[in-house]
Amino acid sequence: MARLAFWRLGRGRSSPHDIITGYAGYNEVCETNGIRRAGCWAHARRKFKDALDAGAKDAAWPLLLIGRLFALERAVARRAERRGLTLNERVELRGAVRARRSRALVERIHAAGWDLFELRSTLPKSKLGKAVKYLANQRESLDVFLDEPRIPIHNNDSERDMRHVVIGRKNWLVFASPKGGEVACRLYSLMLSCRQNGVDPEAYLADALMAVASTKASEIASLTPWAWGRSEKGRRERVGCGSTETRQSSAAGHGPTGRLPPST
Repeated sequence: MARLAFWRLGRGRSSPHDIITGYAGYNEVCETNGIRRAGCWAHARRKFKDALDAGAKDAAWPLLLIGRLFALERAVARRAERRGLTLNERVELRGAVRARRSRALVERIHAAGWDLFELRSTLPKSKLGKAVKYLANQRESLDVFLDEPRIPIHNNDSERDMRHVVIGRKNWLVFASPKGGEVACRLYSLMLSCRQNGVDPEAYLADALMAVASTKASEIASLTPWAWGRSEKGRRERVGCGSTETRQSSAAGHGPTGRLPPST
């Protein structure tokens, strides 16, 4: 599994035809190419949390349900890590739990949002009103993870990875040239792919840079982070097969994660 970073001079509508992100201006690309955009449940949770902090006590119930959704994801990640499951086995387990438990929970969340929408006390411009509107408007994209177990329920990790770019850009001031931006994105892609596959970036680079000169062009794919991670040397250097998935599912809520939470 790879993560790719691309360099573009702007965020205009021309670039999205090659790159897809969550930017609203990219909707046309999804519509014209039959692509389903996956929504972020952490964003939905944050809006209800803001409403609760602002004094809207009615936000507590959907917030609690969303927390249970994250608890299921944490439990699946911990179970997979404890059993030492492969990536395909993890995806299969996640899909089974989402079909058996998460889908019904998501329906309850949407039902709770609709109940709040019908309350006369839910003002459209209030924080609670905005949270309910977000939940309704993003329902299709928020539900994508139910049908595709490879998709995490939030994009916090992607946003966290992008912070390195922003902080680095501030420290370096500039990339110096578009070519410098392209080179930097290749390096970012390698590092992010290492993290995605549970590979120690330092160990990977040290070995791959030494091996690249003596590796045949037909075998160069063996030096990709995901292929290297499956090799004997890569397995010895792995930083933990489930580290990325555990981090993905820990964006919201707390509590024990070794077992699946009870249905309520």
